[in-house]
Amino acid sequence: MDNKEFVEFLRGRGNKLALFDMYGTLLPNYGYPRMEPETVNFLNKLHQNEITLGLVSNCDDRVLINRILEDAKVEDLFSVIVLNDEGAEHTERLFKAIRKAKEKTNRNFSPRDIYHFDDDNRRINSSKILGINHIMVSDDPNVNLKIFPADFLIPNFRNHEIIFNFMRINDKEGVRTPQKVKRV
Repeated sequence: MDNKEFVEFLRGRGNKLALFDMYGTLLPNYGYPRMEPETVNFLNKLHQNEITLGLVSNCDDRVLINRILEDAKVEDLFSVIVLNDEGAEHTERLFKAIRKAKEKTNRNFSPRDIYHFDDDNRRINSSKILGINHIMVSDDPNVNLKIFPADFLIPNFRNHEIIFNFMRINDKEGVRTPQKVKRV
């Protein structure tokens, strides 16, 4: 990424982008790969609220990823999908997803309005390098945010209201005032 590209990246305002890791985040069960109903509901809620969705994964099997998305009936919700074959390093894949989302939607995204949902604490640094929000998805009660400084910690996507508050989203189906949410 050159300086000009990075300055353009910093200029985005008001448009929100949610980037998701596939395994462990959207697919918490490593057995049969299927999304939980609350995850599908959360993705649909984001889409209904005009949040651009992207998928960034270490997987490089597009056929499998597409099948999982089709089975959950969410394949049309994602504006961009970046897999392992498009960049060896996670920061590079994240930036590529942001750039592709900008090109596809013709929107600019400010780093403060980009949310990276991931279950792997080793990828927090990728979010921090790009200056974007890192939302750790983990039901492990021993996750230490002092060691792994995610911006927000959620156990799952069941309570989307709390996540919407953190993302400063007014749900179009309800009247809600966004509140500043403290780290959990």
